[in-house]
Amino acid sequence: VHFISLQRNPQKAEFKRLKAALGVDVHDFSEYNKDLSLMLALLSKLDDYISVSNANLHLHACLQKKAHMMISYPWDWRWVGVRDICVGYPFFNSYRQTSEGVWKNLRELSNNLSKKYL
Repeated sequence: VHFISLQRNPQKAEFKRLKAALGVDVHDFSEYNKDLSLMLALLSKLDDYISVSNANLHLHACLQKKAHMMISYPWDWRWVGVRDICVGYPFFNSYRQTSEGVWKNLRELSNNLSKKYL
């Protein structure tokens, strides 16, 4: 199992906290953000993908592969509704903040992915 980070311009402290939280090494692929064709090729090879709403998530949607999308509160117009599936992205599971800074359903995502990969 390999974990990779596609975050643009990751801060060293954030990256260090991510590694510590996962308890495994995380590979930094942030340089791929400079070339969308490279990023799309990388995304096509992933077994699973977790992301906030960003360009990489929309590229991933072009591949019509499953993903886990974290939607911060307040939700913008693209993520209207309260269902776990978003209109236009039926193959994405959404995990929404219920209020500013509160991610109640991320523990479920974490547990499911831990069972699957760790």
